[in-house]
Amino acid sequence: MIYKLVTGDKLKVILTSEEMRVLGITFEGLERSLSQTKRVLLRLLDEAGDAAGFRPGPEAQLYIEVYPNERRGCTIYFTALPDEIETAPEAFEPVVFTFADCEAMIGASLRLFRWFGHRLLRSALYRFDGLYFLIIHPLDGADGLTSGFLSEYGSRLRHGALAASYVEEHGLPILTERAVDTLSYYFDR
Repeated sequence: MIYKLVTGDKLKVILTSEEMRVLGITFEGLERSLSQTKRVLLRLLDEAGDAAGFRPGPEAQLYIEVYPNERRGCTIYFTALPDEIETAPEAFEPVVFTFADCEAMIGASLRLFRWFGHRLLRSALYRFDGLYFLIIHPLDGADGLTSGFLSEYGSRLRHGALAASYVEEHGLPILTERAVDTLSYYFDR
């Protein structure tokens, strides 16, 4: 197991297929066996304290992302969410970006995942009026680094639940969950 502190509030854990076998988990079975998954995640968090210094508080909310890796294992990201999120819901406010063509949208998504994927709560992709609409929910807020980075590649339409709802209602859904992650998985090879 490799434990790497990405930032003070984000931990990356890399497991090989053999390590997953020893832990009694599979990538496909993570959601099906919640008690086993919880036990393994708690064990990894406990070990991460000593191995990488990652020690979120006992009341901390964690955002956990799991991805398959090239070693037939998985990579797990643990992100400790800031306490002020409960009093600042705009931190998860959706931001809508448009792209004129598929190539530009995929390229931007790959770069976004590579450099700022740990700052995304969720993302979705729609097609509407000949454009691609990427809706992101950045952990660093509508005006944070994540949105600023994506503005270099696409046109920022609007932010807020109303803008996202309009696209979701009128657009053709392509990927309604984990769009940036999914695009990266299939196109970054």
